Amino acid sequence: MMKKTILSFAVATALIAPTAFAEAPIASVDDALKAGSDYGIQYYKEFEFDDDSSVEIEGWVDDEWFVEINVSSNGDVTHEERKRRVDGPWGMQENDVRQAVEAAKSNGMTTIDEISIESDGYIEVEGEDDNGHDVDFRSDKPVSNKS
Repeated sequence: MMKKTILSFAVATALIAPTAFAEAPIASVDDALKAGSDYGIQYYKEFEFDDDSSVEIEGWVDDEWFVEINVSSNGDVTHEERKRRVDGPWGMQENDVRQAVEAAKSNGMTTIDEISIESDGYIEVEGEDDNGHDVDFRSDKPVSNKS
């Protein structure tokens, strides 16, 4: 009897628990870029939009320091983690992000879950269209600033 109760509770929790990431309007990318720029990020690796309207941003602030920051819906940095790395700065610059988002938007994307750059230099944008269908976009050419 106890196992059944625990299982039922686990299933109920899984059904009502929010997912880790949610869709954000495409316009939220501008706010995320501003927050990253204000923080000093020069090259972006990833943006993950969370279900509480916050965003996690990863990128390089200089030649040695890689950061992960969480930015709340009102623009405050709520968490920061820095790592010294020797592989040098690389990733998406603001213009690369904007171009990828515009291309994703022209392919029907209206909300964004995640924007990331892969190790091969291609940018991927994940989101949904107006009907709630998943839309994935991958840039047609790699970013050429990898060290």
